[in-house]
Amino acid sequence: MKLVINSHKAYEKPLTVGLQSLIDIKFTKWSDVIVVIGGCDEEESHGPKKVKLMHIFSVEKPSVELPLPNEIVLIKTPFENLDFTAKQMLYENLDNELISAELYFYTLDTVTFEKEFLDCFENHPFVDEHHDIYTVARPNSNMSVFKKNVIEKYKDNYKNQITKKAGARLEWGAK
Repeated sequence: MKLVINSHKAYEKPLTVGLQSLIDIKFTKWSDVIVVIGGCDEEESHGPKKVKLMHIFSVEKPSVELPLPNEIVLIKTPFENLDFTAKQMLYENLDNELISAELYFYTLDTVTFEKEFLDCFENHPFVDEHHDIYTVARPNSNMSVFKKNVIEKYKDNYKNQITKKAGARLEWGAK
C-alpha cells in the first residue's frame, strides 16, 4: 500500500505537522509515501522522484531524529484541484514504478496520524475482495483507501478543476 498525501504549496505548515505526526508514531515505511504538492511554480515542478524527507521540512525541522532510510516520493505540479490534485497525478503517473501499487491510502495534508494508523497501514484489516473503495460515511474529507483499478476507471476525470463549492458538495454527498 502507498500512503498518498494531497497537499498544496500554501499548506506547507499543515503538511509538516502531518509528517511530524508520522515520525512521532514511529512510522517506518517512508518509501511507500507519496506527497503531491499542487499549485507550484513551473520552474519548481517535477514528476515523481525520490527525495529525503528532510527536504519537505522547510517550515520547521522535525523534533526527533529521522529514521533511515527516509526517502519519500514527491511530485510538485502547477496543477491544483483542491482535494483531488493527487488523484490526477496518480492517474498521470500510474505506470511509474515509484507510484504504482495495488492499494492506496489517500489522505490530506491537514491530517495528523495516531499510532493505530500503523496497524491499519501494515495489515489493511478492512480490505476484502468484494470492494474496491473503502471510506467512512460522508462527510469524509475525500479520504479513502482504494485499489489500483479505481484509478484506472476514473482515468483523468480529476483534470477538470472544480470550485470549492462543488468540492464541498462531493464531500458531503449533496446534489
